Amino acid sequence: MDDTVSPRKAAIAASAFENGFLVEDAALIGIIDTDALRAAIDDLRSSFPNFFQHAFAAKANTMPPVLSLIRSLGMACEVASPGEYKAAVAAGFNGGEIVFDSQAKTNW
Repeated sequence: MDDTVSPRKAAIAASAFENGFLVEDAALIGIIDTDALRAAIDDLRSSFPNFFQHAFAAKANTMPPVLSLIRSLGMACEVASPGEYKAAVAAGFNGGEIVFDSQAKTNW
């Protein structure tokens, strides 16, 4: 496994530290490379015919700005829990853009 950090990621981490996002008592910080996310979605969409509906699994990231970006790039949202569904709706996904997955949806 390659544990090296790319210069771009190192610069992002340094900027987050300099701007006060990385502090000693912070439990967690999430940094999303939106350029890489856009590129991955572009690669996915170009690899399959246009009649496929591609869906992002909400369990991977329920942050509203990330889900909103994914929606703006033409993706649907796959949900498997009430919390994931609420996150998808809060990010602007409508019924036709939400894919229900997993078992036991009768108690929603």
